[in-house]
Amino acid sequence: MFNKATSNSKDINHPSFHQVLEIAEELVDNNQVIQIDLLYKLAKRRLKIESKGLYSIINKLIQRKIIVEGTKLLRHEVLNNSYREEIFQYVKNYPGVHFSIIKEKVMADGSTGQFVWHIEVLLKFEFIKKLEIKNYSLFLPYEMDEELGTYYFLLRDRLNRRIVKHIKNGEAYKQSDIYNSLDDSKGTVIYHIQTLEEYGIVDVFDPEETRGKEVIVNSEKRELLLKIISNIEAQ
Repeated sequence: MFNKATSNSKDINHPSFHQVLEIAEELVDNNQVIQIDLLYKLAKRRLKIESKGLYSIINKLIQRKIIVEGTKLLRHEVLNNSYREEIFQYVKNYPGVHFSIIKEKVMADGSTGQFVWHIEVLLKFEFIKKLEIKNYSLFLPYEMDEELGTYYFLLRDRLNRRIVKHIKNGEAYKQSDIYNSLDDSKGTVIYHIQTLEEYGIVDVFDPEETRGKEVIVNSEKRELLLKIISNIEAQ
């Protein structure tokens, strides 16, 4: 019933929206979970709004994450909690950061369960979003492009940054020259190069006229990648 906007949706600033929202606030103030069917019934009983218009209003409140079914919060209350505010600001400042780092920096003394609950609230109200890469859960501001967030995550790794900086001039480098130049094991460097290739940061090829694979930074992403590295290293 409440999953599609109707064509005659009123503007969010229309008085009818505020009237419906006031009823939602009453539910929250009474420590009740937001239930969309209950909200509709209460609004229908109290307000002189036709059914189609009321569906439209509630749909828009849902779509804009002003209300979220199953919660005891409204959007404007989400960041009133100091932990959630800190988590949100940390993700904004450090996009692509993974779960354990946020926990360590923001809620080192809090329980994991409490931390997960705050994360879930921010996800439900679309303040942040979550990506899964390898065995990591990483977070970024909701409006950030997922590809950009992935680059931030990968380039937070020091060795990944060193590899990209080593080949930043856009020329092809022998894979063997890269791991010989970096103070990490051959296997570790190759694994990181493979990961960077998997996510489109570098290209790896095996020219017929030479022995051994060569690596080159993605020319279309080069400037963006170097900017991300600069941002990360400035933090």
